[in-house]
Amino acid sequence: MGWISNHHWTLKSLVNEIIDTYRTSPNFSVLAKGQTHYGRRLWLTIQPKEGEAGVVLFLLKSHEGTWGYKAIDESMGPVYWDCPKAVIEAAGKPVNHYATKWRQEVADRRG
Repeated sequence: MGWISNHHWTLKSLVNEIIDTYRTSPNFSVLAKGQTHYGRRLWLTIQPKEGEAGVVLFLLKSHEGTWGYKAIDESMGPVYWDCPKAVIEAAGKPVNHYATKWRQEVADRRG
């Protein structure tokens, strides 16, 4: 999946846009959120209308003044391990072996 960008976004407005998209959707809700890596990684626990809540990482970056994001859900086994503990704790059961392995790696790196 590629990057989504908009030349009107600042970092703050991009974060607000992502969170508001899920908060106002009739099909999803946000159970927990956190930011790491100087605010460049937005972690959300998203609860679909049906099914288990899961963790989604939104990578945030700026290129020539234009902010954008790339979403990576835990079923893809993201290669970032600084997800806030509260975000994982708010999620349901892991959806597949990639999510299970990723959650364990996050816990192992915390010590």
